[in-house]
Amino acid sequence: MPFESFVYLMTSSNTCSNLSWEEWLFDHLQADQRAFLVYENMPSLVIGKNQNAWVEGDHTFLSQQNVGVVRRVSGGGTVVHGKGNVNYSFVVPRQSFSQTQNLSLLQRFFGSLGLMTTQSERGDLLFEDRKFSGNAMAYRQRSVLHHGTLLFDLEQEFLFRCLKRPIASGWLRKNSSVKSNPMPTVNLGRHLKFASQVDFARDLAHWIASQWGVGVKEIDSSLQPTKTVAYAEKYSNWQWNFGHSPNFSFADPEPESHRTIIEVENGMMVRRINSDGSRLDFDPLPFVGFDDEDALRRLVN
Repeated sequence: MPFESFVYLMTSSNTCSNLSWEEWLFDHLQADQRAFLVYENMPSLVIGKNQNAWVEGDHTFLSQQNVGVVRRVSGGGTVVHGKGNVNYSFVVPRQSFSQTQNLSLLQRFFGSLGLMTTQSERGDLLFEDRKFSGNAMAYRQRSVLHHGTLLFDLEQEFLFRCLKRPIASGWLRKNSSVKSNPMPTVNLGRHLKFASQVDFARDLAHWIASQWGVGVKEIDSSLQPTKTVAYAEKYSNWQWNFGHSPNFSFADPEPESHRTIIEVENGMMVRRINSDGSRLDFDPLPFVGFDDEDALRRLVN
């Protein structure tokens, strides 16, 4: 079946705006339409839909660096967006979706630049056996959102510090959230002849457009049309980014502790379970995070 195709080059780096535009397309493209987006976000820790926001990343460092935490609608692990990282998205009809075909199309693009890349068993793109691209999917009744990252020249120490687990993550007990699985990475920028990642992103958009036989439309997603406002509000909302974390509990991991457990639901501490098994419900309080062991210890003592 022939598709009506759209290729968008996003000119804004507003994370919430770009993700909102992406999700609006995900919800509204018709069965005979498909879209490809290329964009760069401001520094952000972007977590999977089913992850615990407090376990993913060093939140003290994130705060110091003004790196926001944003939850996406797709599953999978945590990634770092920002300068040096180019993002892509396929939005396609569910009946014709193929992760392998989408990734193969990207591989052909890199092949046109002289780079031989491979796909790992779990769907990452590799160059010289090191990961430069991870991807994730979300499904609606009639469409699939398949998006990922392309490491261009993201500073590796910054990447490491953003993804470092909190000091007190050992306090976590019951937890059903999806864990990230980091692996060695590589930046492609030094292997390519582009003056900047902006040029790289533009070249990618135009190459995909040439394969689909269409032109490239540049969009400033920060100029929110009415249709995407609700999506943008969701991505900037604490309840979505943190409160949507799967329910969990925490306790002091030290053997000599009294093993008082605090339960967290929808991002709020709601219950204390004492060492004798007695339970005490209390007015919900926002969880304090795993970056301050002293604050956690005061809660359980």
